[in-house]
Amino acid sequence: MAVGDAESAEGSVREWILRKFGTAGEGVYFESVRLDQGAWLVDAQFVISGYRKYYSVAVDASSGSVTGYSERFRPFNLPGYVPSPRGTAGILMLAALIVSIIVVIIFISSGISNLAGGIFTLYYNALGGAGRIILGVVLIAFGLIDIYLTVEINNIREALERGDTRSALSRNSLAFGVIAIIFDGVVTGILLIVAREEMRRLDTESAAQRSAPPQ
Repeated sequence: MAVGDAESAEGSVREWILRKFGTAGEGVYFESVRLDQGAWLVDAQFVISGYRKYYSVAVDASSGSVTGYSERFRPFNLPGYVPSPRGTAGILMLAALIVSIIVVIIFISSGISNLAGGIFTLYYNALGGAGRIILGVVLIAFGLIDIYLTVEINNIREALERGDTRSALSRNSLAFGVIAIIFDGVVTGILLIVAREEMRRLDTESAAQRSAPPQ
């Protein structure tokens, strides 16, 4: 199919990106499109799995097919790796991570405070001191569990930024969200559950793009 304008040439490059990488890419931006001796020369940049790519692509004006391409590198323009927050899911995971860190600090500091206070209270109030010690131990135990949850939340967030949506989705299970509600607070758990739904949407879109036949 003949390519008579720059917009059609850009469409051919989008189809080429899908065929070459198995995904339509993110943040596709065309730096320049020009016609030269029967071929459209297109300079484009786009993100694949968190990595920003720069390509010069030649599109035959008469057939619309890509006849050549070369990758360009720009170490001094934009970084070679650009973390992709994956939209809403990334924002929710970042919020969950921040809240989880705050909860860890609260539990650990409160536990240590009650444990230390209970030890000193034992000298003049054995019952009250024992109660504070037990409370301190429980709070520290919750804090240690929350440290594990915080590390796991960060692992999920990093997987999402790398573009590994499927891995992030498998780790952010519904059971994990429920556990987070119990030990890490309602806010963290709800953020994880809502982020999971967004990840499911992203995974469905990625699967549809991979299965879509080249046009």
